[in-house]
Amino acid sequence: MVPTLNIDHNAAPNNVRNKTLAEKQMEIVEYLKKIAPRDLMASFVDVKRELRIDLREEIQVLEMLKSNPMIDQMVHEDGILYFQYRAKFNLKNKVELVNAITRVRNGIVLEDIKNCYPDIESDVMTLLVGGTIIAGKNKEKRSLVLYPRGEKFVSKLFAQVTAVPGQQTIQTSASLLQEVHRGVAVMVGTTWYRVDSAIGSGLESQQNQRSAAPPSVTLDKPLSDKNVYHIQYTAKELPLDGDFDGTEAYTGPIYKHGCTNDLKELWRKTADDLKSFEKDDAALHRELVRLNLLSKSLTTVEAGSSRRTNKGKVKKRQTRKPRAGNSTAGTNPHLRGTQLERVLKESYEKTLKQEERSRGN
Repeated sequence: MVPTLNIDHNAAPNNVRNKTLAEKQMEIVEYLKKIAPRDLMASFVDVKRELRIDLREEIQVLEMLKSNPMIDQMVHEDGILYFQYRAKFNLKNKVELVNAITRVRNGIVLEDIKNCYPDIESDVMTLLVGGTIIAGKNKEKRSLVLYPRGEKFVSKLFAQVTAVPGQQTIQTSASLLQEVHRGVAVMVGTTWYRVDSAIGSGLESQQNQRSAAPPSVTLDKPLSDKNVYHIQYTAKELPLDGDFDGTEAYTGPIYKHGCTNDLKELWRKTADDLKSFEKDDAALHRELVRLNLLSKSLTTVEAGSSRRTNKGKVKKRQTRKPRAGNSTAGTNPHLRGTQLERVLKESYEKTLKQEERSRGN
């Protein structure tokens, strides 16, 4: 027996009579979707009781349901016909959810999976905030599309924080107002949260489209300055979107996804400077040489393995034995004295030995 939904049975008959066949079918499909997470089916009796649609009389609606590829039909031993919504994905927990998103690299529409099991939307938000997956809004489907993120990049911020279990506001040793906007994901201890963006006053908090956190985990610009937020965010206090759930007080660093804002700003400025080189490789090459990032000896590269003399004869290029020494001396003088230079030198010497063994063979 299917649990009863909250439907106004007194008003249903008039509403049903005014609906088209397609609308009646859609109403039944939505009903089947709602009970699908509980692995339940519905009979003619259930549909009539919940929706006031009698499939014994609505023969055309019945035929539409039977031909609907998203609806399964089964006849039990008692001879009663049951209908069940067929989800595109048969997911039962967070592990199966992550595996499905990782496997379907062109994206999974949230609407297609949100009825798979009861807490799936909460799991999706947890995976988004933690950076396990990413999401984008699909205007045509009016839903989020979920994608695998791949390897995460996390930055430790300059401030230390103190969080107390059961409290939503954490203390910061330095102001994070310009570094972490409301709605951005942050990791405190071992758990990811968002900086609270609920609006409202008094004891009631609300959320609207203007104050809602983005599907991404980071923001380049703050949310609308028209918002009046429920919890204050100051230079010394940062509000989370939920109580800190640690088992004991935490004092330590706070993290966020991606680069810190100063590096982002540096990248933006550099990107603007490089626009003039987008279609001029030679100019970019000269600029790199001017900045001592490339050696002048690399400005002219001979193509091919042979060259022609003045008389037109092909003269074979002599093979020179690579000169031992510092591989960064000619091309990367800015690395001298660094740890990276040592690593490159060891790799270079290893390559030389391999070449010598090959020539010996």
